[in-house]
Amino acid sequence: MVLDHPQTPQDIQQLIKPYKDIHLRHVFQEAIYGFSVEGNPESIEKLAQQNSKQIISVSPVNQYKAQVEEGVKIIGGEDVRSLYDKNNHRLTGKGVTVAVIDTGVDYTHPDLRRNFAGGRDLVDNDADPMETKTIGRATVHGTHVAGIIAANGKLKGVAPEAKNSGLPCTWPWRRGHNRERVSCDRAGNQG
Repeated sequence: MVLDHPQTPQDIQQLIKPYKDIHLRHVFQEAIYGFSVEGNPESIEKLAQQNSKQIISVSPVNQYKAQVEEGVKIIGGEDVRSLYDKNNHRLTGKGVTVAVIDTGVDYTHPDLRRNFAGGRDLVDNDADPMETKTIGRATVHGTHVAGIIAANGKLKGVAPEAKNSGLPCTWPWRRGHNRERVSCDRAGNQG
């Protein structure tokens, strides 16, 4: 639920208090002003209608499942797999390392572990570029991108023989933050 102005968590608790079957999940105070709740859809709709001057938008939570096969097809990856170089060798990504500058890479994934070439976490400033696994803040986008590039297992990426190097530089919960931009700048300087 998006609010027209910032409110404290206590104010939001008071707003939802009459609805016993709704509980507060998270309060947003940076990129947008709002909150997320879980509960009966009819009660959520009533909450929004009865507070329409404060609540300016309501969006249901949707779950998405990323499919590497679809991503590869959408970007023309299947066509690239049928191309050959000047020596008549199929283009597979062999000898190429691609830096995935994103949220991280789950290098334990069975379709990625074979092609993982290390990396550096530019958010936490350590040598572990693993995706964030914290409940409520977990990330998967970088792993999805790495899979589209070079998955080589049950699923195949565009260049299944390329190597992936993870360079996480984004916080899953702080989009557009200055520290994030500095981390991404550092990623560009990694070579």
